[in-house]
Parts: sequence; structure tokens; C-alpha cells
Amino acid sequence: MNLIENDKNNMLDVLKNFPEQVREACKIGEQLVDIDNTKSDKILVLGMGGSAIGGDLLRNYLSNLKGGKHIQIIINRDYSIPEYINNDWLVIVSSYSGNTEETLSAFNLALDLTKNIIGITTGGKLEQMLNLKNLPVIKLPGGLQPRAAIGYSFFPMLYLLMLNGTIKNDGVEEIAKSINKLIPHLEEKSKSYSIEDEYNNAYIIARNIFKRIPLIYSSTKYEVVNLRWRGQFQENSNIPSFGNILPEMNHNEINCLDSELLGNFYSIVIKDNDENERIEKRFQFLIDLFKSNDRKYAEINPENTYTLTKYFELIYLGDWISYWVALMRGEDPTEIKNIMNLKEYMA
Repeated sequence: MNLIENDKNNMLDVLKNFPEQVREACKIGEQLVDIDNTKSDKILVLGMGGSAIGGDLLRNYLSNLKGGKHIQIIINRDYSIPEYINNDWLVIVSSYSGNTEETLSAFNLALDLTKNIIGITTGGKLEQMLNLKNLPVIKLPGGLQPRAAIGYSFFPMLYLLMLNGTIKNDGVEEIAKSINKLIPHLEEKSKSYSIEDEYNNAYIIARNIFKRIPLIYSSTKYEVVNLRWRGQFQENSNIPSFGNILPEMNHNEINCLDSELLGNFYSIVIKDNDENERIEKRFQFLIDLFKSNDRKYAEINPENTYTLTKYFELIYLGDWISYWVALMRGEDPTEIKNIMNLKEYMA
């Protein structure tokens, strides 16, 4: 059977073209040199779902970047915002559609607390409100599902913090080197992950998962990758997915991993070759526990040197795995029926 027949809305081309999205997103970022009053090491990102994940990635990445660790980033997924926000904070309002009701509500509240606000969107009500208040807008290309636009939701924010001096010079130098490695690497992976055969690592992992429930484990270093993979399985593949973070899960969840109730789960361990040595030891115990209980699992290790390249390598792999899982289950990976039904209900 040709699995691609299930891809009725052609997510295949969206995934294959992701390296070009990253290239275009960087070009958008490079043009942000003239935006004023945005320098701050305290940042609140307003967003939901696929529009918020870029903020998660920014926070997780900068917390591991020399030159970025001093920056405090909070991701706000709610109708309200913290009352302590003031003019010392930069508020970034992220809504790919421009019509996300929780984000628009939070934006209205932010207007009363700070003048340092910038939006990132394709248009919609958000762009109208920003223009009305004479606030800067980072305009994105449309036509994608928000979860498929992570390049657009991340790189303009990263460039903004580089160009306004919030990220220090040693961090800026590493980012430039990372991006030079990243795009060719993604182009190479795009070719291999898009082919339905036994040499495609994303396809192989998907074949092991598609009848099971993914259970994803990582350290805090890859917390955003863990979150991204769960969300992509839930939306693209239409299957439940869960995950947890080491070392915290060693103090609770690990106690139940020998339960017979976990027989239908497939564990995925995302780990680096330079994890904290104590975390590495905890990972080894976890893997030994899977083996002793005859649990199905996969260990995923990024290939590259630079942290940013590792993040996107892992995110891209997860996107492709969730795509192939969807097709193997007879699902169209673009359709999000329950989410659309909820939006209609809330309207």
C-alpha cells in the first residue's frame, strides 16, 4: 500500500520544505534591525499551541547558551498575564493566525502594563490591534498549520534578541555557526525522511510506535523537544502521548515503570552524549529497567555539535515520525477535527 495516499492535504511537501522555511525565517529575522525599545533580559511570550512552541524553544535554547543564560523568558498560555509585568519587560505576542482568543485577551491586558510590546503573526485581529496601537509587527507568511510553522515562530524572535543586544556577543557567534550547519543538515534529512523505505530512520521508528502510546523521556536540556514530540503525536498522529523529565521523574514516575499496565506503551529516550554525568547514570538505570521488564523502547541521540542544530535535528525527526505514524494508522496528518470543533463551539 502507498501510505502517502492517506496524506490528503499534502503535509509531505510542508515537511520537505521545512529547510526553506528556516532559511526564510532567518531572512525575516535579519530585517529586524530597525525595531526600537525591545531590549530587555526579561521577556514574556504570549501564545498557545503551535504559536507558543517557538517561545518554549527560545527559553530552552537560551538557558543552554553562553551569552543567553542571563535572559529570563516566561511562556504565557492563558487569557490573563502576571500582574508584575511592567516597562522592564518585553512582551512578545505570538499568534500565527492572529485570531487566537486567549492570546488576544492576554495582549489586551499587557497594553495596560507595558509599552514594550511586539507582535509576530500572519495577520488577523492581532495585526489590526498592533497597527491601531502603533506597535511593531513581525509579519509572517501564511498558509501553514501553526504547528508546522515553528521556524517562523522561533527564528525572528531569536534574531530580534541578537540584533538588539540582549544576547551577548559570544552567544551571537555560536548562533551564526549553528545556523550555517543547520540548513544543509535539514536539507539532507528532508531527502531521507520523506522516502517510504527501510533506510528512513523516521519511518523505522514510526513502524515500531504506530500501534502503541509514546512515552517520552529527556533531561531538562531537551524539555522543549519532549514537549514538541508529544504535541506532534497528539495532533499529527491522533494518538495519546505522554512524557516526563529527568531527574524529576526518578522521584515519582519511575516507581511504576514495571507495571503491567504499561504494556501498550513505547518509550522514547532522548539524550545527548554530553549530559550531566549523574543524569547519564540515571538514563542508564532507566534503560536497564526497560530491558529487565521487556519493554519496547528507542534511544534517540542527536548527531551534531551545536545545541541549536541538535534541537532542530530532533524536532524535525519527531515531526517526520509523527507524520509516518499518522499514515500507518490511516490518518490524514493535517486534520485536527476535535480542535476545529472546539473552536466552532467556543465561537
